[in-house]
Amino acid sequence: MIDFLATLRPEQGLAELCEVRPARPGDLLWQVLVRLRVGAGAAESVELADSAELARSAEPGEEAAADSAPESAHSLTPRVVGAYGHSRTDALVRGVGEAVERFALFPERGAPEGAVRGTLRELTPDALEFADPDVALGDPRAAEQELLWYPARRLRDGAEVLVPAALVDYPASVEDGAYFDPSPSGAASGQGQEMALRSALLETVERDALMVAWERRLVLSRIRVDRLLGADGTAGIAGSVGTGGGAADVGPKTPGAKAVGAAAVAAAADARGKAHASRRHLLTLWRRVEAAGLRPVLADLPTGLPGVHCTVAIVFDEQRRHPLAAVGCNTSDDPWRAMLGAFQEALQIRTVVRHLGTEEDGLGPAPEVIVTDDDRLRHVASRTGYEQVSEWVAAFTETEAPERSAELPPPLSASDIVDRIVADGGDPLALDLSFRLPAGLRAMGWSAMKVIPAGSQALRLSERHDFTWHRPRLASAEARTGCTAGPPSAYPTRPHPLP
Repeated sequence: MIDFLATLRPEQGLAELCEVRPARPGDLLWQVLVRLRVGAGAAESVELADSAELARSAEPGEEAAADSAPESAHSLTPRVVGAYGHSRTDALVRGVGEAVERFALFPERGAPEGAVRGTLRELTPDALEFADPDVALGDPRAAEQELLWYPARRLRDGAEVLVPAALVDYPASVEDGAYFDPSPSGAASGQGQEMALRSALLETVERDALMVAWERRLVLSRIRVDRLLGADGTAGIAGSVGTGGGAADVGPKTPGAKAVGAAAVAAAADARGKAHASRRHLLTLWRRVEAAGLRPVLADLPTGLPGVHCTVAIVFDEQRRHPLAAVGCNTSDDPWRAMLGAFQEALQIRTVVRHLGTEEDGLGPAPEVIVTDDDRLRHVASRTGYEQVSEWVAAFTETEAPERSAELPPPLSASDIVDRIVADGGDPLALDLSFRLPAGLRAMGWSAMKVIPAGSQALRLSERHDFTWHRPRLASAEARTGCTAGPPSAYPTRPHPLP
């Protein structure tokens, strides 16, 4: 059984330091920061308190003082991860999960069994054709380069396929990474392989949906939270759960199906309980955001996958000297969790921008070309970043988004999600990176997975790489989502707003 507090204890080998921070003045979310016990050569992005603070943070019922969190203007580093939540527990669960998945991406923890070196041509047909237009994950010039390859599992049929290590490791090696766009996207952790794989798949769906919607300027439908929620956070309307998914019949159909039916009924009951909590937290957070003078927007982002919901959230902070439009996105088989998750992600970006910059200068001038997350944060914090998001949101419609019912079907399994991705044109591959985790974490039940989104649009970290655009995916956006592409932008280049 996973113990989130025990996971952070120094003897487990995951975390060097950790802080739990209550919402500071002007912020609305709790924060957890973890400095990993890997990648020690990198500069820290946040100054953390000493090891005594870690011990205090790990004690149930204790909260770190707000003044124990000194600020720093250092750049971001893969070694420090953080997460935000509507409560201490929510932030802790999210932060620990982020720490575990990031730890598993560091190549210094070793290569998986079956790793080989060679060129794409030498390893064909067992290797991923990363530069194929229907894959769009690597530079065609790398076809003749000797690379490090890891064995992955093609999820539609279980076949083993070699994938470049630079699509898995983060940070990737300098030599191999030059031909790819290394990113932590598509990694996830959880209790057991199924949970981790499910989360990783949903993240790739989310990134695909947002990248395509942003580039094509899809016209989305706003979600009227005031109509969706009653005063107590209960569903304000009833009907089918959006994005094409109807409620499943979970009752047993034959005597032999009683055990399966009972499990499905229990899962549905658990889903209803979590959905109610998500509705309540969403309403509370929404009211706090409005009371703070911020302007929140939620919109439905169709995924093309039945029963898989994606929400994009924008929090406009126009009281600042430098106005900001922070964007977040989340995908789930529970539409309420998708809305709450996207909302929290947008608020997280706002908080990072507020505390890494200054009131006078913000984060400084936006770079001409975005290569790193630091660059993208500076773009998001710039006047141009604000105006580009505002331009997109101004085209959103006020028509009703798909209804969200209080009654939810049982959660989708990883296999269910794979089937839907494949039907939509994707061909995901996965690697189990749990072997990189400390033994104590594996014994506790932690697993870490990485999904390579072949056939889908991957998150683009660097704007230098034209080869990471999945052109067929962009071209089919309107047909797959039912959304209309917006008119041409007033801006010649529009870097996406998701650091």
